[in-house]
Amino acid sequence: MSEMNGEATQQVFNCETCKKPREHQYFCNACQHQLCQRSECLRAHLGEGHDVVQFESRVQFRQKQMHYEVCQSHTDKVLNMFCRSCHKKICDGCVRLNHRDVKKHLVVGINYVLADKRKTLTTNTSILKCNAIPRFVKGIQYLDEEIADSVEAYNVKRDTIVKTLQLWQDEMGRLANRLFTDLQCLQDLHLTHLREQRGYLEKTLIQMGDLVRTNEKRLQSPLEIIEHGVGGIEKYLVFPEIITYDPPEFSVGTLSTLLDAVSKNQRVTYSPRYSASSDSLCAKSCVFIGELTRLTEKIHKKEKIRIGIQNEMILVSSFPANHNRRHFSDICCSFSDFAWIYDQTSSKILKVTENGDLSIEKKIEDMSYITAHRNGEIFFTSEKSKSLNKMSFSENCSQTVQVVTMTEWIPYGLTLTKTNDILICERRQSRGRVVRYSTQGHQLKVIEKCLGTSLFQRPERVTENKNGDICVTDTEIPGSLVVVNNLGEFNFRYTPDDQYPGSTYRHLPLLSEYKPFIPSGIATDRYGNILVSDSQKLTIHLLDQWGQFVQFLSSKHVKVPTALSVDDAGKLWISDGKLQIKIVKYLNSS
Repeated sequence: MSEMNGEATQQVFNCETCKKPREHQYFCNACQHQLCQRSECLRAHLGEGHDVVQFESRVQFRQKQMHYEVCQSHTDKVLNMFCRSCHKKICDGCVRLNHRDVKKHLVVGINYVLADKRKTLTTNTSILKCNAIPRFVKGIQYLDEEIADSVEAYNVKRDTIVKTLQLWQDEMGRLANRLFTDLQCLQDLHLTHLREQRGYLEKTLIQMGDLVRTNEKRLQSPLEIIEHGVGGIEKYLVFPEIITYDPPEFSVGTLSTLLDAVSKNQRVTYSPRYSASSDSLCAKSCVFIGELTRLTEKIHKKEKIRIGIQNEMILVSSFPANHNRRHFSDICCSFSDFAWIYDQTSSKILKVTENGDLSIEKKIEDMSYITAHRNGEIFFTSEKSKSLNKMSFSENCSQTVQVVTMTEWIPYGLTLTKTNDILICERRQSRGRVVRYSTQGHQLKVIEKCLGTSLFQRPERVTENKNGDICVTDTEIPGSLVVVNNLGEFNFRYTPDDQYPGSTYRHLPLLSEYKPFIPSGIATDRYGNILVSDSQKLTIHLLDQWGQFVQFLSSKHVKVPTALSVDDAGKLWISDGKLQIKIVKYLNSS
């Protein structure tokens, strides 16, 4: 029968079950067999592994004709059966021989297995085509869009950075131009100062030349000698002091420098004539920290520094009243409300307020010199064990850890720097050095020689100045103060016996006879002044940061100044004769 109107009528084929020509009403998707509507034909395909549908709903597979394999045990039979229990293909002979027990073996026709797998493949293929593949395609499309958007976003950021870089370059250019202008002004000032001295010397030289020629002329005529006499030359015999200054220094600062300057002065100084307030700094997109210093301060501000010093130190506080069994050998008061003090007699470290109130008292058997961190940690050296140690306090408990152990060198005074490194004076026989350590105990730098010459012999105490200079007392007789920069390069050496050989120094009212300078304590203040106590001459030397002597600090309340420390408020803490702590004011501004 011909097919009309989309299979409105069925063609007549042989039913693949009963083998008789009939109209195909049904179809087995698993076996790919065409079936008639006879119940016997349908029943044969209603078991496991078959999928019988209306003929119009059939799913046809393009497949090659299935060829059965020949059984190796029964060569006259093919493997047309499958044992689900043994998971192997078998023939009819294998079923009768080894797979007869239905309790142990589940034998089905291999067509059933093929039908199951075809059904599974059909289902999986449908899931992949209808569900998984579209989702992955959409995911790839989404990621392609994200990649394109991300590339565009990064390009926008890149353009923004380029524009910002131009803004930074403009800001740096303006700052550099200001620095160049101020540098030129400093150069003009410096050269003017030198040329004025040269002009004076040249003028004096001309006067001496004229005098020489006049004298030589008079020597040719005795009458002129008698008539004019002999002029004095005393003013020419004393060569005038030539004052020279180093060119200004340009130092690059760090974030801590910025924060320190803003917290103290509410502004950052770049050069003598240019500074920026904290408000203007907050409005900038980038801040460069650099300072052009030294020359004008030394020429113009020395008298201001002198004016800022009290003629006599004013006593603020004194403790303890009881002098028995006290030996205050070291002080650290980098704070405004308390100080750490080491009492060598009782082998105790004390945390004491300005009024003498004691808040912490801890016994330490092996301690020499101390320094303290703002977080409460104490670092101390031990001459006996040749070590650097750290002590921390928490809830009335303390813990001591050995940070560095030295084998040949003996540690003495120490200090914490602005960068939280530790500087330690060390000695070995007749050699001395200053070593920079990290707070974890790593050796960072050894400062011992400069240009082949030893800097120290007996370094005792060390501190860091506001400009980063390292100030060291050397107790080798005659004593001295040695100052190097943060790279260990020599700046200057202060030895009073060399600078003041005459009456200014040797005839202080406090002295009855000459004694050599032996420094016993050292400290620096917010202005860069260096204070060195002299327990032999019972006074304190005040120097500016360039090593120029400013004045002596004295007070009727301080008898024998030894260890020194300056707190945040500018007050000076003094260990007086190692028996008392005296707190004094020496600055008019504090």
